[in-house]
Amino acid sequence: MDSVVIHSLTIVWLLSLGAAVSLPAKERCFQCKFLVETFKIGMEQTKKAHFAGGNTDWEERKLGKFATSETRFIEVLESTCRKELLADSTEFEFIKDIKHKCHTLVEKHEETLEDWFFHKQEKQPDLMHYFCFSELRSCCPTGHFGVACEPCPAVSKNLPPCFGRGQCDGEGIRDGSGKCKCDHGYVGSMCSNCDAHFYPVYQNDTAIECAECFDGCGSGCTAAGPKGCRSCRSGYIWDAEEGCKDIDECLENGKCTKVNEICVNSIGSYRCECGEGYRRNENQECEIDIEAQKSISNTTNESNDKESATVPSVDSEAITAGHSEL
Repeated sequence: MDSVVIHSLTIVWLLSLGAAVSLPAKERCFQCKFLVETFKIGMEQTKKAHFAGGNTDWEERKLGKFATSETRFIEVLESTCRKELLADSTEFEFIKDIKHKCHTLVEKHEETLEDWFFHKQEKQPDLMHYFCFSELRSCCPTGHFGVACEPCPAVSKNLPPCFGRGQCDGEGIRDGSGKCKCDHGYVGSMCSNCDAHFYPVYQNDTAIECAECFDGCGSGCTAAGPKGCRSCRSGYIWDAEEGCKDIDECLENGKCTKVNEICVNSIGSYRCECGEGYRRNENQECEIDIEAQKSISNTTNESNDKESATVPSVDSEAITAGHSEL
């Protein structure tokens, strides 16, 4: 086989292998986060096991050489990757075999963990930042997204991502577009405005709270309730005292005029139904519902039987005895 062809096939194979072993950005980040969270629990447990006094500053000083000892590092690793130690592991549930994957990550980057533990934990106490953000580059800080950990919308203005009213795509996982997916009722590139059928309960340069308009409003509103509507939608009429008020269409002439039909009012509208004991046929006419009539008849008979059963019976022998005494 031609050497060029072999070389090309080798490249294709390596690329496919890389694609097979590469992890989605979210899983890659959360594996690292899981390792760090359980490692931190191990750090806390080893501290309490040796110096459980309640005075944190005193404990830190008394840890002395043990704080960065080989013995403590081994003890911490024994706790690392143990899911059961977490108070809440819900955010990691989507990762299958997380314990095995965590141990694999520890083995692969044990030297990096050792370097932090023995030499850098005092100057760089935030293990998540050191290990997952800087060294492995698996995650981004809160409010940042993408490969370069760029700031999400609004973060550059020292505000919460997406104004605190939405989710920044790819936030924290070195992936995504950084665009905001706004919560229900909020719109805009930073989710800093109210949607069409909502109004601002509170709004300033740094925060906003929106609430939904009254159902009878036709083109938005400025406040809560029927009186806050700019106009009324179909099925409602403006009332000077009550605002947008539901119209009872059943009071109008020409509604539900077919034989055995009744009008039922609903909010903003109405509907035509067949009266009790009738059902609509293929021609949309209300005809007698035989089964319903039987059910009504049976119910009536049962009710009459119960009433009869409650009437006390007359004891003929007691009557005869009464006459004899007389």
